[in-house]
Amino acid sequence: MPNRRIRIAGIFIQNKSLLLVKHKKNNKEYFLLPGGAQENGESMTDALKREWEEELSVKASIGECAFIGESIPPNGVDKNHILQFVFQIKSFSGVLKVNSDGTLIDFAWIPLINLEKTVLFPDCATQIIDFLNNKRPCFYKKYKWI
Repeated sequence: MPNRRIRIAGIFIQNKSLLLVKHKKNNKEYFLLPGGAQENGESMTDALKREWEEELSVKASIGECAFIGESIPPNGVDKNHILQFVFQIKSFSGVLKVNSDGTLIDFAWIPLINLEKTVLFPDCATQIIDFLNNKRPCFYKKYKWI
């Protein structure tokens, strides 16, 4: 039975573009909202601050919880069941610099008009767009497994 993993991520927009991190795994490249795993005994907001500092070398100021979702592996696939909690990033200080860990390879500013065409994992583009358009996003969504 797969383990559950809690992933905390952040949304930050600048000049009508969304900050994403780029991963490469098994010769596949895809984007994620910057963030990562929550550790035992760590609050979600502390986990997000730590992850932004580890991944992007910046100190983030955390806003409201925007939405949640989960990715459940298909039967027979030995991968983690991922619960994702996404928070708004109000601001950050420092200079963006990716700290590559083998899987994390870069960051990018993706224009919002291109977001739905971007390979994003978990697949939360519609929730992001709704949140940014001041619509109440589907607060919970079961993401397709990719």
